[in-house]
Amino acid sequence: MFLLSLIVFTNLFLIPILFHPFNICRHFIHIGHEPYHGEYLQINSYESYLYKIIEYLKSYIYISSLIKSENIFQQLFNFLFKTNKNLSKKIFYPNLIKYTKMYIYEHDLSPFIQSFLTMYISYFLLTYFSSLVHVYRISFKTKEEKSLNNIRYRAKQLIESNYIRWIINALYWKFIGVIISHIFYIISIKILMQRLFISYKHFHLNQDLIYSSWNLQKNIKLIYKYEGLKAFFSGILSRLIYELGK
Repeated sequence: MFLLSLIVFTNLFLIPILFHPFNICRHFIHIGHEPYHGEYLQINSYESYLYKIIEYLKSYIYISSLIKSENIFQQLFNFLFKTNKNLSKKIFYPNLIKYTKMYIYEHDLSPFIQSFLTMYISYFLLTYFSSLVHVYRISFKTKEEKSLNNIRYRAKQLIESNYIRWIINALYWKFIGVIISHIFYIISIKILMQRLFISYKHFHLNQDLIYSSWNLQKNIKLIYKYEGLKAFFSGILSRLIYELGK
């Protein structure tokens, strides 16, 4: 039972706290936030090896020998995966770890701090409904000791007896998790973007127009006043596709 409690504690508390900076930087990268110049590829770096594999794929996978150069599939392949740039002139941006390290040490930390509560609530609700609810439902239905082995055995029985029903049930609870957590997700993204723009002095706002890191009622009122009710459903379809596909 201790191991089960440790898994639950890790999923609900340790993971969102430890990986929060990476999650923030992931959103920044998605919107093309690059506050530094690109770096040139080093000859023996893993980025250069990855570039070579993609650029000179026929050296690794003999796919080009199967089709002619004038073939439309070959042309499409060249368009998607080939480039005219030389390796010595290829520019890349640091990976997520380097990006996060750079942002923490060189930029304003307010996006990390201000958005933590709402982003954590969103993560908590999604994780609870999409994953842990199955453990609780299984443990409630059995009168045996609620140990990790018994719950695992019970889950295995349910999966083997009706796998399709198990998948549908899992998708249903994840769907519920996305719907319930989405409003907190929207608020966290609004806070994140606002703090980013303020830190770069793109605009100055008085306190009445700044999203609060803890006052959810104020944030909901601000979003509804200036963006309307549809703002709370913004991006829910794409998020559903992303979350249900994981």
